[in-house]
This record gives sequence, structure tokens and C-alpha cells, in this order.
Amino acid sequence: MKILSIIVPAYNAEKYLTKCIDSIVCSGFLVDNCEIIIVNDGSTDGTSDLAHSYERRYGNIIVIDKANGGHGSGINAGVTVASGKYFKVIDSDDWVVTENFEKFVHRLLSADVDIVAHYQNNVYENTNQTIAKKVEKIEPGQIYAIEEIPEETLLGLSNVCFRTSIYQNNNIKLDEKCFYVDLEYILYPLKFMKNFVVYDDIVYCYRLGNPNQSVNYKSMYKNRYHHLKVVNSLLEFYSSLIVEKANGNLIAYTENIIVGLIKAHYYLYFSNNVNSEDVSELKVFDSIIKKYCNLYEKTGKSKSINLVRVFRFHGYKILMKIYRKMIASKNVK
Repeated sequence: MKILSIIVPAYNAEKYLTKCIDSIVCSGFLVDNCEIIIVNDGSTDGTSDLAHSYERRYGNIIVIDKANGGHGSGINAGVTVASGKYFKVIDSDDWVVTENFEKFVHRLLSADVDIVAHYQNNVYENTNQTIAKKVEKIEPGQIYAIEEIPEETLLGLSNVCFRTSIYQNNNIKLDEKCFYVDLEYILYPLKFMKNFVVYDDIVYCYRLGNPNQSVNYKSMYKNRYHHLKVVNSLLEFYSSLIVEKANGNLIAYTENIIVGLIKAHYYLYFSNNVNSEDVSELKVFDSIIKKYCNLYEKTGKSKSINLVRVFRFHGYKILMKIYRKMIASKNVK
């Protein structure tokens, strides 16, 4: 059995996939200890042919060809066949620092925790700038109970490995045909995991600065119903933690992450010129969040969100002019 299954969701990734896979298979140690599952998510370019060419060359590579179902669908498909003790996701347009990844996988060989995480580089392709990103409020190498996770600690899709058996046995599934499922991927498993450790190996290179990425606000506004779907899914998850009387720290951690997601949903409206129907959508969204007292109070600490709430969304266009001036002068949200 391989120690690590690497799931690579790939949609029209012909331009990037070679760099991603080569950063792993250039190491004999990684080839021997990792399986790579490339999930071709209905690509219309040469992604499938390229993936299968790697499959023919390397015995540790599996290719799944499937109809397009979105990022979550690709992860779900990969997890289904993963056989490693741990698994992690590497997006097809990202790559790893090979020598650091080797060191990290060595750590996995003797690891006995449910979540193992690492540091990463954020690589801005429009400026060629690379910034190391640590995991805050965590002592590297120290094992923590999941209930001890600080609110400020951001575990992300790009820097975690989960114990495969726990993820699979609890039938964790991400939303399909939907963007923005990264936070589902992080939060859903936490209530089943007992402990975690973070190492300071800079393993992952996360590509940023691509205007086509789904995380910029123009793209988010276009795909706002996807974003809303994820918010609603995570609100259900949050409610389940409360009903199940989960540990208070885990609830607080989940709250902190969902608050950021909720704020982002307001901001994607605030940052774009919207019509009256869109403002009505936002008012309905606000009324839903109001049912969650803690979340409503915490999101209200945002000056811009509080501003529209105080005026009950009346004079929205004027309020947005004020908001944009606030952003321009102070960059305060």
C-alpha cells in the first residue's frame, strides 16, 4: 500500500498538468511511496491524452475520465479509489517543491495522526513573486487534539492530508457542479478527525494571479449561486455541530471560517454594479444569516455590511458609493 494518494482534479489543464505531475514523478522516492490519481473532469482539450501518457509511463498513476462535474466532483471521484494511508489534493495548475515533498512524505511514513499539514508558497504569476505562507498559531511538529485548533489557524485544501480511511468511512462528499467547495473539503472531515500536526516543510506551490480563477470578485459575482450553494451547505453543517453538541472550540473554529465566507458573499455584490433584483437577492440572503445570531453579529462588525443593514438596504447605490470610497481610501471592509 502506498503511504499517500495524490488526487489531481483536472479540467482543461493541458497547459499546466506537465509541471504538476513532473514535480512529483521526478523523484523515485515519491513514485515508490505515492499513487497519483488524475481525474479528468470532462476536459475538451488534450488533458485526457496527456494524463494517459503519464499513466502508461508510470505504474503509480491512475487516470479517471468522467463527465464534467466540477472540482468537488473530481475530488469525490479520486477519494473513492484512493488506497493510500493518507490522501491530499494537488490542483492541476499547481505543483510541489520536490525535495520538500520527499521530506514530508518521509514524515508520513511514521505519522500516526488523522490530519498532517504543511506550509506552502503562494506564487503570483502576474508578478513572478513568491511568498511563503505559514500555518498561524501552531507549533510545527506538535500534535494537537482537533478540539485545540485555534480560530486563527487556516488549514486549506492545498496544505492538508487526511487519513483516507476516516474520510472514506464517513462517506464525506463535496457539492458537485459547483465552485468554492474548498471550505467544505476542510470543514466536513474535522468532526470525525481526532488530532493533527503541522510541519514547516514548504511543500505546495499555489498559483495565484490568474484572472480566470474562480476566487476573484468578478468571477465570484458571475458564479454567485455556486457561492450561495456552498454557504448554505456550510450553514447546515454548522447547525449539525450545534445539534450534536460538538466541542466548543470546533464550533468556534467553524464559525470563524463561515463568517469569512458569508462576508465574501456580501462583498461580491458590493464590488459589482448590481440591479434592483440583485439587491433583493442580497436582502433575502441577509434575512437567512439573521437566523444565526452569532454569525449575524460577527459579520455585522464589517463596516460595509453594517452600513447596508442599518439602512435596511434603502439607498443601496448611494451606500455602495460610500463603501467604495471607504475601500479606496482605507482598504477597510
